[in-house]
Amino acid sequence: MLKVAIDLAKHCNVSYIKTSTGVINTRPTTVGDIKKIISMTDNPIKASGGIKTREQALELIDAGASIIGVSDFKKILEGE
Repeated sequence: MLKVAIDLAKHCNVSYIKTSTGVINTRPTTVGDIKKIISMTDNPIKASGGIKTREQALELIDAGASIIGVSDFKKILEGE
């Protein structure tokens, strides 16, 4: 299913691939998720969904995410 979604997104010339809205997903986005998506596309990746700490955000960036989506950016930025 993921491969089909990524192929469709590439066909539609999207600006980036987003991992999750955080509303429906029952678990946070992981480094493994980012690596799996990277293996299927050269589009930038927006990691979002369940990112609650600065450490999580930095791990996702290190894994290859280009954009981070969070509900409480100030909390993440300040490392609370």
